[in-house]
Amino acid sequence: MPESHALRTNYHLATVAEHISYSQKRRDLDTAEHRFIKFALQDFRAFVSRSAEVFESESGWEAAAAICRRLSGILDEWLGRAFFTSVGEFRFAPLGSPALQRKGGYRELLRWWLRFRTAAELSWGGGEDLFHAGHRDVAQLYEYWLFFELLSWFYRKCAAQSRPPIEELIEGLDENRPNLRLKTRVQLGPFVGAFVTSSRHLNARFAYNRRFDVSSQHEQPGSWTRRLHPDYTFTFWPEGMEEAEAERLESLVHVHFDAKYRVESIEGLFGGNATDEVDEEQDDNYKRQDLLKMHAYRDAIKRSHGAYVLYPGRRSSSVTFRGFFHEILPGLGAFAIAPDESGDAQGMQALEEFLDEVLLHLANRTTAQERISYHVSEAYRLHEPAVAYGAVTLPEKDIYAEEFRAPPPAEDMVLFAWYRTDAQRHLAESNEGFAYVRLGLRAGAFHVHPNLARVRHILLRTSGGLVAPGLLTLREPGFRVYTREQLRDVLRQHARGAGVAAWESDVAIDADDYIYALFRCRPDFRFADQIWHEQRVMELIEAFETDARNKLIENVGRTSPYPRILPLRDLLKARG
Repeated sequence: MPESHALRTNYHLATVAEHISYSQKRRDLDTAEHRFIKFALQDFRAFVSRSAEVFESESGWEAAAAICRRLSGILDEWLGRAFFTSVGEFRFAPLGSPALQRKGGYRELLRWWLRFRTAAELSWGGGEDLFHAGHRDVAQLYEYWLFFELLSWFYRKCAAQSRPPIEELIEGLDENRPNLRLKTRVQLGPFVGAFVTSSRHLNARFAYNRRFDVSSQHEQPGSWTRRLHPDYTFTFWPEGMEEAEAERLESLVHVHFDAKYRVESIEGLFGGNATDEVDEEQDDNYKRQDLLKMHAYRDAIKRSHGAYVLYPGRRSSSVTFRGFFHEILPGLGAFAIAPDESGDAQGMQALEEFLDEVLLHLANRTTAQERISYHVSEAYRLHEPAVAYGAVTLPEKDIYAEEFRAPPPAEDMVLFAWYRTDAQRHLAESNEGFAYVRLGLRAGAFHVHPNLARVRHILLRTSGGLVAPGLLTLREPGFRVYTREQLRDVLRQHARGAGVAAWESDVAIDADDYIYALFRCRPDFRFADQIWHEQRVMELIEAFETDARNKLIENVGRTSPYPRILPLRDLLKARG
């Protein structure tokens, strides 16, 4: 201190310290907790920004992209505040900090960040099967890849969107332990959709590894022989029906696909020529077994109309067998599909075009496949046992056109024609005979039985329930309608040509003014002298008229002389 300084003269201080240390409290924002908050917000922003880019690259996701952009803007505004300018970079997670775990705001942000990170780390149990003991299962990986390709087509065509709801593919979201459901030999689905055209609406389902258990009843779903589980199954049936009802009515269609990574070419699957096929059968070539497996799917799984192999051929090629019919279903075949260097599915276009054609085929009710399914449903609906008919020989070819098959006895209708006199019976049983039945009074409307046009045989019966032996067959299909006067003229001309005298007193025609159906007939030699049990015949007629097979509204006011019809199949039960 200078000699003249007051501190020295008054207090005798020769020296004074230049700097003095002291304690002062101030607020420091750069804490571990604040660094974590800044990091969490940056993590959220990076995720929503990337999500916005993905949504903008896909059509139909504009709303989701807008939400992500809005959230990204909010996070940018928060991170741009002065508070975070003094907060450093995140180095470690202070998850055990009491401030993070207990203080309001900190606690909520920590909880949501943990949920976010858990959701982002999706687990996949099925992925463990792909890399077992250091080896990569490429065949299984190919099967998984094809699943997503087929699922994408299904949702574009049958669900009007590009991907399914996340809950259908991932489980454990509520427990914050998400896991991809996809796993070999484990059923996934069915994924639900619909295919709508202006003329028909179809329910659509897609399943991975759907199991078809053994069932012995025709109307029940499943397999006839053993449990089967194709890799991929598409199922379609008309809207307005439950799936079980569609199974029962034969209105449901399955189309199956199997992934076969070992097949490298169509020739390896089907053989290039007949010699190849013999060689492969002798060598028990496993690739040929893949084709036989498609036959097993189509034949064993009920309501299956197609089964196809998907293999990673490098050249875009496909084979579908349409030898069954001229239509796309039913069928068998194969499609070459493989990912290229960019991950795009080469050959998928041919498969998608095929599936599109299948949808249009099923939406059309005029196809042969639709007719077949209808007749199969009708044939098995009543579970009727076969009828024994002894030594009777039923025709194999149609008597009216030999290039066609004869209809089965269930569709060969027998008309019961009433006769009163021997002359009337003789008129019907001659080689150029006539049989006629009343349709109704001329003065009013009359109801024609819908099966009348399907009549091919006639059985004569008279009062007292007596039935004439034998059976008449029509000389020409169909019948002719006459008034009473017209019928008299026809019978008179026939009698003159046959040299029959006094026909008007012997051949009975009602006095009332009726309308008649006239059938040209002759004896059927196959049923010559066949005896019929009268009581059993009447029981069968009554049963048929009340049975669901008839599908006929009750004839209001019908009396016994009006036409009655019975299938030949049922009549054979009354053989004597």
